This record gives sequence, structure tokens and C-alpha cells, in this order.
Amino acid sequence: MSVAARSVVIPLGTNVHLGFDTETLRTHTVWRGDALSLHGTPYDGVAGRFLADFTGDFLFTNPPLFPWAGGKPAKNILTDFPSKPRFLGISTRGGVTTLMYELPLDAEEVVRVHETPSVQWVDGVPVVVRRFELSASYMDLEFTAHMEAGRMTPIGQSPAAMGILREKDVLLVAFRGRPLLGWKPATSQVDYVFEMHREKNGESEVVSRHNTGDETHAVVHIPSHRGEISFEVLTVVCADKAEAERLLPKLVPAKVASPELMRVSEPPASKPTNEIPAFVLTNTPAIVGDTSVRIETLATPTALSSAVTGLDFLPNGDLAFCTALGEVFIRSESPDAPGVATYRRFARGLMEPAGLRVYSGEIFVAQKCELTHLRDTDGDGEADSFECVSQAWGFNGNARQFAVGPVADKEGKFHVLLDGRGSRWEIPFRSWDVRFSRAGKDFEGWASGFQTPGGVGAFGGEVFATDNAGPSAWLSGGAARAAGTVQGTEGNDGTSGVVSGPSGEARGGVCGCPGELGLVRRTDHCRGWRWRFAPGEPGKSKR
Repeated sequence: MSVAARSVVIPLGTNVHLGFDTETLRTHTVWRGDALSLHGTPYDGVAGRFLADFTGDFLFTNPPLFPWAGGKPAKNILTDFPSKPRFLGISTRGGVTTLMYELPLDAEEVVRVHETPSVQWVDGVPVVVRRFELSASYMDLEFTAHMEAGRMTPIGQSPAAMGILREKDVLLVAFRGRPLLGWKPATSQVDYVFEMHREKNGESEVVSRHNTGDETHAVVHIPSHRGEISFEVLTVVCADKAEAERLLPKLVPAKVASPELMRVSEPPASKPTNEIPAFVLTNTPAIVGDTSVRIETLATPTALSSAVTGLDFLPNGDLAFCTALGEVFIRSESPDAPGVATYRRFARGLMEPAGLRVYSGEIFVAQKCELTHLRDTDGDGEADSFECVSQAWGFNGNARQFAVGPVADKEGKFHVLLDGRGSRWEIPFRSWDVRFSRAGKDFEGWASGFQTPGGVGAFGGEVFATDNAGPSAWLSGGAARAAGTVQGTEGNDGTSGVVSGPSGEARGGVCGCPGELGLVRRTDHCRGWRWRFAPGEPGKSKR
């Protein structure tokens, strides 16, 4: 989205949607209308568009602020971000979407926050409810629920509510739950500039927006607390102040459920409950080529027409794969019915993933914006935990900012290769192979100079990569070495195809096999090839 490249959009109810920025940990947009419109080749076949948008009415927005503060308040919440806030991921367990993140208090102490948005309807009016569960905090905290153009106004006699007089309506904001919470509202004259993304001739561009005039900050004060707490912030758009005062008694006071921070991470059930597969069909017979190549054509349902962008095998032999439309499927075959495949959708809603790997029996997917660990925590056969392993490489939403991987090196660290096109130079790590621990720590750039990484694989603990549109190399200990090159043609329509390994125009993936390294070329014009060669022996390659 133009206001935040790293957006998670959550449907709250019929025609009510919320956009959350995982970088600043803020709710940036809530609207009433149609669902988010996705643009780009996987979605509408148009290569020149990539920023998502929507049609409908804004309920409220927030500029790019960091809404949380602890201890000494920030002088400028638009620029003074804490050093290490961390977005942990999303839980959809039980059909409830929860955003999870950590707030640093100092070098050692952090506060864990679970934020669960929803919508309630009161007299036909949508009330946006943001539920917060916080772990213990030894210092007071502040949460900026809103930064809205307009002037502050009291609503009724309740200390838990306040209003913001906007140009055409009144924004009623209230909290409920812990009785020691309090408002610290303020209206002031502002004059500041913030950035927004937009498209121009198929490329990214950043434009400045100027905010001036009256602006009200609705800030919730949260006293220090020894145990977990929970509270809710409610926001409703009212036609006028009279409607706000009429609705307020129906919103507060109200009982708020006790916090359950561990609810989203309970151990999985002993047996999956969704045993009905999404698709059942019969494979076409396998085609066996020469002794070095075995080709198996897998029949897939019409719903899987999107390009497959990553695949790997689970320990039980099932095949997991992701698609350009952001879905992950698992393909299974019953030993009692050879050739009959079951396709089950394991996850959806990802941002154009370009790689999938299975480690320790669990699935990791490289989205454009982050590396995500998918888990099924309740045993129902679908992912309900979307853990953000890392999103530290920078992202502006451009259509070409693909992330390929991950693979693990001999130190057990993940590598993700980043596309170098369609990015601002200010974005860190464009064109890099970045690596980090499986916990997302120790993030660093490992090798640079890529333009369009097409595949990455590990062999003997070393990392190999291909580049569709530029030089590529064998990455070992921070040094780069060419591993060998071979060319050939196998055009089925008169078009020549060139396969290089792994430098040149190699498209597709790199994989390891006993004693050899495999390179797979995928192209619209040529038959798929698999080339093998021994590392360290340039030119000694065979098909």
C-alpha cells in the first residue's frame, strides 16, 4: 500500500478492513468498502502496477508514527523510533487474527504485546476494537491510538472517552479494561512532512505529503504493572457529537477478558482434525528419461494455475509448494492408492513468495518483505502461526523486489537473496545475499552484486546461487568463485536456450544431490533441463 509497504490487511467484518504496518507497529488505515485490490502480474496480469489499493470510505488513518513509548516520552514520535522493536508475526488460531510484537524497554527488558483487532456493531454503526495484551512492564508506557486532523472535544462525563472534531464528523475514541488507564490527549498546530510510495512508469517513486493545521493526539497512559494486563481501544465514526454521546454508554464500561498471551502458542493437537482434503485428483503417469533424469508430471487442480515459486519435501514424503499468488499447498499420496494425490491448502495471504524450504520438518517461506516460519499449532492441518523470522533487509513494495530462499549454510544460518531492481538506493541490502540465525538475530549482508537472483541452494554447507540477469557466483566464506559454465540449445519453437551454471542466464533453482550440484533452468521457450557438475571443476559439466 502507498502508506506502508509492509502492510498486513485484516478483514474485520463485512466491508470493514484494517491495515497494519509491521515496521512501525501501527494501524495505518481502517476503511469501509471493498476488500484490498491487488495489482501485478500474478493477480491481474498487468506488469506495470504493483501497489495495492481499495475503493471505499476511510474510517481513520494514522501517519507513519511509532505509537509506543516507554520511560521518557519521545520528542518526536514521527522520527524517534526505539532501536530494536520487533514484529514477531501473526496468529490466526481459532479464526482470530492476532498481531504479535515486542517493545524494548532497555538493553535487556522487553514487553511482549498481542494486538487483536475486530469490529462490533452498535445500532448499525461499526465500532473498531483493538484489544491489547501486554506482559509485565517495570515502567509506564504510552500508546498513541490516533493522530487525527481536528480538535479535541469532551464526550459525556466518562474519563475513558474523548472525541476529535474532524471536518465532516466526530471520531469517538474510548478505552475499557484496566481501570488505571488514562488519556493524555492534546491538540496542537502541526507542520511536518512524511513520505508515501507511488508508482511512476512501472517503477517506485517516493512523494512527500505536508500536514499542517490542528492535529489531535489521543494517547493512552499505561502504568507499570507486574503481571499481564489486557485492555481495549474503541474507535467509532459518528455523524456529530450528539451521536457520540448517545453511543458512548453502550461502549463503556464493559468487561474485558483476561489476558492469555500463551493462547497462540499451545502445543499442537495429537491428530489433525481437518481430514477432508481440498482437492483430490489422479496424477498422469510418470515419464522416465535417461538414467540421469526422471521427469514426473503432476496433475494439479485448476485452482493451482498460478506459477509455483518454491517447493520442498516434508519428512513424510509429502510435497509442500508455494505459488506466486501467496498460497502454500501440501500434496500427499496415500500408500493404499498410488497415483491419487490430495492437495491441501496450508496457508494463504502471503506476499508473492519466491522460495520455500523445509527444515526440521517445518516450512519456511521467503516473502518479498520477510522470511516467514509457518506452523500449525492446533493440529487442524492449516497454518495458524506466521512467525516473522526476519524483515530486516528493507522493502518499499516494488513489484521487482523478490526475495529468494532460504537455504542454510554450514553454520546453520539462513541465507535469502534479494533482487536489485525496482528499489531506491536508500533501501538497505538491495542486490545482497543476507544471512541471519534461525531466530532472526545476527543479521548481516553476506555477498553483494546480484541483479535478479533466480535460485539458491546449499551443497556441503556452501551456498550456490544463480542470477537471471547478471553475474552470479559460488558463495563461500564471503568470497565469490565461479563454479563452472556450460551452454546448449534445446529450443522447441526455434528459440535458443542457454543454460549456465551457475553464472549467466540460469533461471530456476539450485539443488544439491550426493556428490554433485544440480541446476534447473525454467524458461517459457525451452524445455526444462537439469545440469550437473562437480564443484570446483569449471567446465566439467554434464546433462
